[in-house]
Amino acid sequence: MTSLFRCSYRMLFAATALAGVSAQAAAQPAGSGIRIERDHYGVPHIHAQSRPALYYGLGYAIGQDRLFQLEMMRRSVWGEVAEILGPSFVDFDRETRQRGYTRAEVTARLAALKPSERALFTAYADGLNAWIAKGRLPARFTELGFTPRPWTAEDLAQIFIGNVAVRFTDKTQELDNAGLLEALTAQFGEARARAIFDDLIPLDEDPAAVTSLAAGDWKGRSLRALSVVGQPHAAATGPGIAAAAEGTGRTDAMLGAKMASLALNDHGGSNVWVVGRAKSATGYPLLMGGPQMGFTMPGFLYEAGLHGGGMDVVGATPIGFIPIFFGHNGNTAWSSTVGRGDAVDTFVERLDPADPTRYFHKGRWKAMAARTETIRVRGAAPVTATFYRTIHGPVLTVDAKNHRAYARARAWEGHELDTEMAWFDSTLAQDFTAFRKAALRSAISINWWYADRQGNIGMVYPGRFPIRSGDQDPRLPTDGTGARDWRGFLPSSQQPYSLNPSRGFFTNWNQQPIKGWYFPDTGWSSVERARLLQDFMQAHGRVSLADMEELNRVASTMSQTAGFFIPGLIAAIGKEAPGDPLLRQARDMLAGWDRRRIDADGDGRYDSPALVIYDAWLTAMTERVFSPEMVGKSLAKMLGYKRGDTYDIGRGPKLLARILAGQAASLPVRADYLGGRSAAQVQVDVLRAVLAKLSAERGGDMAHWSDPILFTQFATANAHAVPQGAKQPVIVPLAERGTQNHLVELRPDGVVGRNVVAPGQAEETGEHVRDQVGLFRDFQYKPMLFTPEEIGQAMEKSEVLDDPYRR
Repeated sequence: MTSLFRCSYRMLFAATALAGVSAQAAAQPAGSGIRIERDHYGVPHIHAQSRPALYYGLGYAIGQDRLFQLEMMRRSVWGEVAEILGPSFVDFDRETRQRGYTRAEVTARLAALKPSERALFTAYADGLNAWIAKGRLPARFTELGFTPRPWTAEDLAQIFIGNVAVRFTDKTQELDNAGLLEALTAQFGEARARAIFDDLIPLDEDPAAVTSLAAGDWKGRSLRALSVVGQPHAAATGPGIAAAAEGTGRTDAMLGAKMASLALNDHGGSNVWVVGRAKSATGYPLLMGGPQMGFTMPGFLYEAGLHGGGMDVVGATPIGFIPIFFGHNGNTAWSSTVGRGDAVDTFVERLDPADPTRYFHKGRWKAMAARTETIRVRGAAPVTATFYRTIHGPVLTVDAKNHRAYARARAWEGHELDTEMAWFDSTLAQDFTAFRKAALRSAISINWWYADRQGNIGMVYPGRFPIRSGDQDPRLPTDGTGARDWRGFLPSSQQPYSLNPSRGFFTNWNQQPIKGWYFPDTGWSSVERARLLQDFMQAHGRVSLADMEELNRVASTMSQTAGFFIPGLIAAIGKEAPGDPLLRQARDMLAGWDRRRIDADGDGRYDSPALVIYDAWLTAMTERVFSPEMVGKSLAKMLGYKRGDTYDIGRGPKLLARILAGQAASLPVRADYLGGRSAAQVQVDVLRAVLAKLSAERGGDMAHWSDPILFTQFATANAHAVPQGAKQPVIVPLAERGTQNHLVELRPDGVVGRNVVAPGQAEETGEHVRDQVGLFRDFQYKPMLFTPEEIGQAMEKSEVLDDPYRR
């Protein structure tokens, strides 16, 4: 119904397009100002003669649509939330400031950019301020009793830095790993503890790991050839490390909870599939991108078109960002996925017992850099906090008793805005050479995906990767006294890339890029959700547009683990209990299941009883194999599986698959998790127990077993119940899909794109708050308008602003 309505609406509007043009716009001669044309989904297309004018218009337009959301984002990345939401956000603000950067540091980063690049940030801020000056503030400002201060270039720069770098990329498990190893050693002794630890976080890469690029399809160097990944001879462990890990873990959990309450997100991921012309049924390259950034109201992404000043770009991007992250420019199309590169380390600093603000480095005591700031708090006294840094990075926690501090070193530090402008440059690229050149400026680990009208598809894996001491165990914290400081960075010319791969396609769901490029903390292995993408492509000789859409539905609703366990479980039943009628019935159901989580009849319950059996079996298997007696209490909790675990294949199922495969596994385990019994025996025993329990709970006819469907709720409010947009949350059936999806076909005579960016463009009132939810729910798409004719025919309203940059 939604798509039919939209189609009819477009036909009607094409005949009456001029009716929506404001009198101001009609009176303005072409080219005399900044023209903002909005289509019937509220998407602004901005036309101007210079790039600063375009970004002035973008700031003005997003101010109209998302001003309160932007304000909350600005306060979140600066650590200024408690000023309006009260004492419960003091800890959030304190930790945000500790891990982030000061205004002076952000100013210095802006100053290092080219003047033409700085001008975009300034113009964007000026456009926001121009809208604010009109006085039409969202009701949320009145409800909270404050008005926004003027926006600056630093605010917009910090929104990128605070999200892409400090929030989404500042990841390392080294301290957690050290705490885990200490706990395992205390319970099981050194030998078994080390075996479990090495099984869970292998130092060696899985030789059968799912990779983005096949052998021979890439250029660059492997990490091991350059000694970037070392051997486990050295690591900084010792007294108090488990307590330090627990403390930082609590802080990370607090930040995640507060981000969710602010309608931000900490949901890393994304998928993409790109098809070359030889494999495309249309004969032209096809690209489908699905960035996974969580689901909020208003959405984290904002769609716009920028036309003029040497730019012609359309697509979606996170709010407040300069480049269009997911879109096309009429000749090339692009998307990106998280690269998961190991660019962050924890250094253990040795403190002076007489002065805990001094640390020992390269033969002498050095004073930590310190700054003291005041956190304003609504309804309470201000809070003063002092933040420390060592030569390695910000100090996250101090263990005064053991004279140790834990600092975080980031390889991308100081280069965050280079990454943002690399993205901007990539949107202007007209060929792969220019695209790769832009990508290699990125200091942050991202998979960059490319296609063009000339028939090419490509991939680049950039980032700033440290070269570590050859004897350092990269899974554990590093000694900070100087001997194991980073020895430089991998040259960008050595980073993997590929143009027109031999198999004719790329697929990625955050897996390992190439063989030989492996980071232990990633969990990359032969058990990856990306395998279903590759299997789909390999099963199709030629891939159509309908196939591209179908893969999105399949990937979004497929059980991501079932393909790795059901064949083995079926074989185990045949080996251990071929004559058991109940097990045979379960076996036949599992064998006939398409492994999808769908509700085709719309009754609110998943259709297949096999799903009930499988979820219950995998849950019970992880409980049996990873019991507290077998792996310890904390690890048992970490490795468990539950029905709602759909985001990724967790470490538990990945390790379980290796255990059940035994010596046939591509990377066999070292420890015994089955108590001396065979994998087939354990699988069948657990299935018997599961079937008995389900029969007692649901009746003996397993053909009638079903589970209620799971849902995704778009977050609308923060911890103080302050709405972030719509009054009521949008709730849709759970699908493990992109926050947005864009599908682009690159024909020689032009680019045709479609996308869906739910819930909608606006945050508060009007028809565009949630008008894309129906499309999103039904896996449908709207046009990505690009040409003047397309934009003009779909134009809902237009506004012309004076161009402050026109000479």
